[in-house]
Amino acid sequence: MKVILPCIIAISICAIQCKKEVPETSTACESGTTNQNASDTCNLHPELCNKKFNEVSFLMTHNAHADLTDFSSLAANQDGDITAQLNAGVRGIGIKVYNTTGSSTAWLFCSGAPDNLYVYHGDPTLGCETFESVLMEIKAFYEANPKEVIPITIEGDAPPSEVMNAFINAGMDTYMYEQDFNLPWPTLQTLINENKRLVVFMDDGTDTDTYPKIHDMYNFIYDTDYDHQSSSTFDCEKFRGNHTEGSLFTLNHFITDITPQQDDAAIINDVSYLLPRARSCWVYNNHIPNFVMIDFWNTSNPLQSIDSLNLNGL
Repeated sequence: MKVILPCIIAISICAIQCKKEVPETSTACESGTTNQNASDTCNLHPELCNKKFNEVSFLMTHNAHADLTDFSSLAANQDGDITAQLNAGVRGIGIKVYNTTGSSTAWLFCSGAPDNLYVYHGDPTLGCETFESVLMEIKAFYEANPKEVIPITIEGDAPPSEVMNAFINAGMDTYMYEQDFNLPWPTLQTLINENKRLVVFMDDGTDTDTYPKIHDMYNFIYDTDYDHQSSSTFDCEKFRGNHTEGSLFTLNHFITDITPQQDDAAIINDVSYLLPRARSCWVYNNHIPNFVMIDFWNTSNPLQSIDSLNLNGL
């Protein structure tokens, strides 16, 4: 009885912890994957180590830079900065980067010089940060967590040349992975072993060939429509990108209202809504949703759905 009782208690604690943190069907406690500092994990789970990059689902934050602490509620898509997002399990960063060189007003609302690159959402008067500050947040997490692979998608009007210079100046260029479009993606373990764990995409494909570490987003990725005023119009149809050969799939899963709304996110981020939609779109497009793009990452625990996609599949 002295041996049996501690075992029963340990099993009960694991069951309770699993119920709090992951879907009921997940095997996280069974495989010991709740500790992200474990030496045998890849993006929180050892089960992902031997999966190719395009076989994994990443929780990605839409306008990750636009958080309520530094941005007006009229423009903030997130509650908590990028450091908090990454610490909580977000593994994909979606940002908008702008070149304000020559602008007489935009840079005034940002902390930095007029010729810096900036991140904002729609209008810099509603919130703005330097691109450098965003990169330093990502770099700090990246270097402290050597088992994590982080994709970054960049929109906005900044030219690839200046974006690449920003990565170089931040000392991050050596970590950027370069993928040949005609070759299969490597596994997460390969990227970790080679310490090439940053995978960067830009929607400005006009000059990315000159900078092969910055991938032409819509050559490598196709997505679903992002312009939904209500969840009732969500669908799984391919919208932008390489519809026939794109090896990565972005599921845009947020409401494009006049302003971002946490109440909307509370509904659609919940596992009861997000997981069925993600699986439905997986079946429809015959491809796991690689980048699940969401607002308000800390509302209704969307990581539950990502864990289930990665660990349990369809």
